Parts: sequence; structure tokens; C-alpha cells
Amino acid sequence: MNKLAALLLFLTILPGHFFSKEYIFSVNEKGVEYKNFVNINILEDGYYLRSTVTKEEDKDTVMEARLNKEYETVEWKYKDPRKNLDIVAIREGNKIILTGKFGGKENNKKDIYIDARPWHQIFQLGLMKFAVTETKEKSIEFWGLRPDNPESSGVLAASKDKVETIEVDGKKIEASKLRIGLAGWLSIFWTGDYWFRLSDGLYIKAKPTGNVSAELIEEKE
Repeated sequence: MNKLAALLLFLTILPGHFFSKEYIFSVNEKGVEYKNFVNINILEDGYYLRSTVTKEEDKDTVMEARLNKEYETVEWKYKDPRKNLDIVAIREGNKIILTGKFGGKENNKKDIYIDARPWHQIFQLGLMKFAVTETKEKSIEFWGLRPDNPESSGVLAASKDKVETIEVDGKKIEASKLRIGLAGWLSIFWTGDYWFRLSDGLYIKAKPTGNVSAELIEEKE
């Protein structure tokens, strides 16, 4: 699941703040450094996110997503030329319909059956309120697809850890820390740490595995 963690380094923000900005993350993956550029905009019925991962030696990996007003994913697009992936996933009720180039086929299709739990493909966006507000629940569960193998789905869980002061791009910031990983006993295979700025819920730092990390380095109008 380490590849899932590495590919899920995306931005999150609270309602009414920071939209129409570009957010730039520095990512270090097994000693290789690259940038992740993220843009988010308000729609009438929710939000739109576009994330581009740029590596000098590779073609860009591009992800787009539409989310409802509760920050649940309703449509997700993912294009990774290196993995020969170009997919669209749409939720309809308790089913995610996956179409496009995957599984070695140009025009593939698969129905992925889930339950009533939310689909937080962009969980750094979907979990912001949980991260920085008082809730009775100490943990929540949600669905996700593996970006490098979108046919594979699973339930993930997020639990509140603590509030702490961390250093991001040379600045001291108060942040809420979440532990996010596979739900139940499967957490032994993957659990990572994610930090959300306490003042506004902005996702600012992640360490999904021991050799992968990311942090926000610039916010641009």
C-alpha cells in the first residue's frame, strides 16, 4: 500500500478560505524530490480540485476531482502515462463506476460496489473538518481506490492523534495530526501521518511512509 500513500499527497482546505490559489508541495519519495501543484475552486454544488505531479524525467501525472459540499468525492479522474492509466470514476449510490484505460485495456469498465460510507478519494480534503474540530468520534472510516491500481478498493480509517507544533518550510505552525491507514487489522500493512493547520484546516504536511514525505512550500494567488 506504500504506492497508494505516495500517490495520495494532495491539498485540503476549509470552506470559504484559500480558494482560487495555487498550492505547491515539495515531495520526497525515496530520495527523489519533485513538486505537486494543486488548485481548488468553488463550484455551485461543491468543489473542483486539480493536482499535477511534475518530475523532470517523466510525463506529468494529473488528477482531477469533483467533491460535494460535504467534501465527499463524487467524480475522480486520474492520468498517469507511466502506469498506462487514464481513468474516470463516478459514484452512483453505493457503486463507483470506473471507466477508461486500466487493467491493460484501452476501453475498460468496472463497477465497484461499496456501502453508505463516504468516498474520500481526496481524503486530505475530505477529512479537514474532522481534523480540526471537536467531534465525539475519535476515528472515522471511508472508501478509497488505489491510484496505481484503481480496480482495487478498500476501507480506510482516520484517527485523531494530537495537536502539536511542527516546522513546515522553516515556519513553526500549530497543527492537528491524523493517523490515516487501512481500516481494522489491515492497518498493519499501512498507516501514515498527516498534519492539518489548526488555524484553518489546511493540509500542510504528510509522512505516509518512512521514505515518503511532503510539505507545503508556497501559496500563490
